[in-house]
Amino acid sequence: MCCRKNLLVLVSTCFLAFIPACAGWFAHEGRNAGECSDEADNDGDGLFDCDDPDCTGSAACDEVDTAEPAGTDNLPIAAGIQMDAIYLYQGIEVHWMQDGALVEDAPVSMVGGRDMLIRVFVSPIGGWVSRTLVLRVQLVQNGHEVDSFRTSASVTGTSWPEELESSMNITIPGDALNVGTAMRVELLEESEAASFGGDEGRVVFPAEEPQSLGLNTPGPTLSVVLVPIRYEADGSGRLPDTSDAAIERYRRHLYARFPVATVELTVGDEFVWDQSVSASGAGWSTLLSAVGEQRALLGAGDNTYIYGLFEPAESLNTFCSGGCVPGLANLVSSAYDVWSRAAIGLAWDEVAPDVMSHQLGHNHGLSNVDAGCGSGGGASDYPHAGGHIGERGYDFVEQELLEPDTHFDFMSYCSPAWVSDYTFERLLDRAVDVDEL
Repeated sequence: MCCRKNLLVLVSTCFLAFIPACAGWFAHEGRNAGECSDEADNDGDGLFDCDDPDCTGSAACDEVDTAEPAGTDNLPIAAGIQMDAIYLYQGIEVHWMQDGALVEDAPVSMVGGRDMLIRVFVSPIGGWVSRTLVLRVQLVQNGHEVDSFRTSASVTGTSWPEELESSMNITIPGDALNVGTAMRVELLEESEAASFGGDEGRVVFPAEEPQSLGLNTPGPTLSVVLVPIRYEADGSGRLPDTSDAAIERYRRHLYARFPVATVELTVGDEFVWDQSVSASGAGWSTLLSAVGEQRALLGAGDNTYIYGLFEPAESLNTFCSGGCVPGLANLVSSAYDVWSRAAIGLAWDEVAPDVMSHQLGHNHGLSNVDAGCGSGGGASDYPHAGGHIGERGYDFVEQELLEPDTHFDFMSYCSPAWVSDYTFERLLDRAVDVDEL
């Protein structure tokens, strides 16, 4: 079992600082990545997502340009501007080009079939006039163009890594990104008649042949059967929310953090449980074992995870008023250990997505990351001090950057949480192995 011994430690340390004070940790909508677009009222004020003033300024509440098929063959190349760098994001920042040269080493693998944000960093050179430019991305497979995308953006000055809106950005859908895909990027004028003067800079990269995106791994699928647990220990018959909106919220949360091409969530039959499960940890292991035994009855495939959702009290505040255990999972050391891939967690909106990603991380063989919030130090080789994520992240759901010195790995108990390069790579290795079963 994952950290079964440490669960009581969690109660007396991390979660006395983390859950109880439910009013403090979830003090406002948007405190954690994804909360401004998860269709949940995370701070309990009756306002959801972009309707909540706390989400004002969130990228998820702004209109965002999406990639469109290109039709830019006759547009002239831009003048008075140059590309300084190109970064790629599938959750973690990867430098693809810097100062006109390909970057050889990447902190994480790129995943075929997974959406990708491309950021192009520009700076004005001689004769520059602020205006709208077109960013065109050409995708090539085996020497032949297979797809092309474009977007337009107003360019006023130099781009900066920590300022998302300062760069020219385009999101490429995963179904256009196959293993072996190469890319060329161009900066073009907005119209064929454009006649702006200015020096000629680096506005096409690569200048010669398109270069590989490093998509060497076919994107795996994360398949999870959600088991709604009818809690009868207190006679309430309470069931978790498994509406379409709730399932989509879970799907998007997992997709943003796990290096997969697809997240498949299905809802199994209700599972009735009449034994008490307490905030202090009593009864959790018994319930986990019982949920794991549902695998055969559910007809789940060998590559599927089983996750039980339940609400053992009227509210999170009631259950966690003095600290609580939020979830439990088997720590699965091998991709071939099919029967151990099971976990359970609290289903209240305030914590359910984060608890789910953490417990499924244990099912992928990941131990806790010690970030100083009571999680302990199971991952002794974790490379980043204080449990921080190490590399800048990008949340597809919120459409925002996540800075490495202010975000913690989601396998810790600290907040705000994101996926680190360390966890991303280990999740990918396990997901690929499980996907092949």
